[in-house]
Amino acid sequence: MVALSRLFLMNCESTSSKSGSETARHVRSYVRRAGRITPAQRSALDGLLREYAVPSEVPFKASEVFGREAPCWLEVGFGDGDNLIALASQHPEIDFVGLEVHTPGIGRLLRGVQEHGLTNVRVQDGDAVMFLRDQCPNPSFDRILLLFPDPWPKKRHHKRRILQPEFAKLVSEKLRDGGVFHAATDWQPYAEFMLEVLEAEPTLINASPEPGDDESDEEGAATLDSGVKVEITDYVIEKKRSSRHKNARVEARMIVSLQLTADDVRTIEIPPSHVTITDSRGR
Repeated sequence: MVALSRLFLMNCESTSSKSGSETARHVRSYVRRAGRITPAQRSALDGLLREYAVPSEVPFKASEVFGREAPCWLEVGFGDGDNLIALASQHPEIDFVGLEVHTPGIGRLLRGVQEHGLTNVRVQDGDAVMFLRDQCPNPSFDRILLLFPDPWPKKRHHKRRILQPEFAKLVSEKLRDGGVFHAATDWQPYAEFMLEVLEAEPTLINASPEPGDDESDEEGAATLDSGVKVEITDYVIEKKRSSRHKNARVEARMIVSLQLTADDVRTIEIPPSHVTITDSRGR
């Protein structure tokens, strides 16, 4: 399996060619599905959402939302929030905004924010395209992350993929000069599609080394911004059926072990919302 994890930098020389974001086409790339909310998640939603929510009725300005001047990153579709909590914990000097439409995931994130005592996280329950297009001035973010979005594998659903040319242009408009758009998927056909779309956007430059380069000549390895090489040493996919019915929905979570250094091995879990199970026919 070939996966994509690519960093794209703002091309500072091309910013003059940008046009207003109001021309971006709205892409509804998700379906709201009811999910079971645990008592802890419900308590977090009821008690914390107002404190940590990004207001939806006013233009977004990071310095006003967070009460300080600092770099600001946006994660589109944070799932259960594990990655966002880890980033915010490791980088207290950076402010983070998370967008998600899955209510249990928002509740889980808020609970994690409270447990870790984080003050540099804010959340909005809403559509990423509408948030970027209608609320965020140009530019607003130093980095935008789109990690494992729904690949919509069936051909008739490709138009629902969030990463379309219009979205790539919209992201470019919201990034500060030198900002980074980090897109990742673990499904090869979508990886090829994403790469084609992003490389066609003239205001973005592919900042990731190509296969065969010195920095990525080991299979399953990638290089972090700090120059630390990360190797995927093992991964496990756990599956479960929601009922015994033959058409029951299958959920899966992926557990990945990362070899950071000789003595530092970390395990991360990719939640069910970010895992796609396909058979040999790509269904």
